[in-house]
Amino acid sequence: MNVEKSFVIAALFIVTIALVLVGLIILTSASAALLTKKGIDQNVYIHLGRQLMWLAVGLGLMGLATQFDYNLLRPVARPMLLLNIAMLAAVLWSPLGYTINGAKRWLDLGFIRVQPSELAKLTMVLYLAESWSRKYEDIEDFWRGVVPTVTVVGVMLAMIFPQPDKGTAFFLGSFCVMLWFIAGGNIRRILPVLCILLVLTCILIGGDDYSRKRITGFFSEESHHIRMSKIAFANGGWSGVGIGQSQQTMGFLPEPNTDFIFSVYAEELGFVPCILMLVAFATIVFISVYVALKCDDLFGSLISAGCGLCIGFQAFLNIGVVTKVVPTTGISLPFVSYGGSSLAVFMVMVGLIMNVANATLRSEVFEQAAHSKRRRQSSAEMHSRTM
Repeated sequence: MNVEKSFVIAALFIVTIALVLVGLIILTSASAALLTKKGIDQNVYIHLGRQLMWLAVGLGLMGLATQFDYNLLRPVARPMLLLNIAMLAAVLWSPLGYTINGAKRWLDLGFIRVQPSELAKLTMVLYLAESWSRKYEDIEDFWRGVVPTVTVVGVMLAMIFPQPDKGTAFFLGSFCVMLWFIAGGNIRRILPVLCILLVLTCILIGGDDYSRKRITGFFSEESHHIRMSKIAFANGGWSGVGIGQSQQTMGFLPEPNTDFIFSVYAEELGFVPCILMLVAFATIVFISVYVALKCDDLFGSLISAGCGLCIGFQAFLNIGVVTKVVPTTGISLPFVSYGGSSLAVFMVMVGLIMNVANATLRSEVFEQAAHSKRRRQSSAEMHSRTM
């Protein structure tokens, strides 16, 4: 039995399920207060029921993601990205586009609503892994190895930005640059790209009053959102006020079940569980990097590192917003925030990390066993010659 493989996969699964279960508990508390404000006849468990439905879908997809050779994803990576772009176009320009709170980000298929911008995180990981593993020799050539790939990514970001979903567009653009560096991109090439992205971001933000107020408010004075978040952390202290006892969910915190759910978690459970959640996300990132370093195949290595980086980076941005480390981005907390598309996508990512770990660590054991067998055969031959 491969103890290393079993430990890695079990640890990843346990940490993921622990985050999901904690998310369900806090989501129930935050949603109950949120829905009660709309009237006493509201079903306060409706968000929990929907999240449980998506959890079942996510578990099924996560299990499926572990059951095949990840190399089968190579030929479908680009078609998946193109399909995702078509879905984003349908959100913007077809009757299937669905609007919530002024944001047109969902695709209403009748029996279900999906958020293509969340699916973009998974399809981008696969597309970038396939593209840069295939063009590895040209990865440092900016025009041949980078521009064609980034152009396709730019088309996707151009469709996410006007939904409006500027936080996700910024997240995916930054993630693309990070994965380029991991794939072997030259730091001298990365710095000019970062400068170009920064200039474009400033231009786009400067043309939007809402985004500009968010940025200037971050540097000049605290917004109402951040003040309420800090009060939630202060109320929670070391041990928390207890599950279901949050005061900030009573109309003070905006979006307590999505963007600011970590503030509710901190208020109800306290400082120590917050540290444990940070450790949980760090564990997922560490395992994904460990598997990536063990994997000899660049495609598998980029899938593992990309999925772990995507989860860790999004968690950092969400927690950074509620603690005023970064400006407000509208990014949810992986596995914890309310949102079925997000939950399913991140669970598939965990399944893919498990897939690469299973193939990589298993092959390593097979190689060791084959090496031991060859040594035994060589020893037997030497022994027979001396007889």
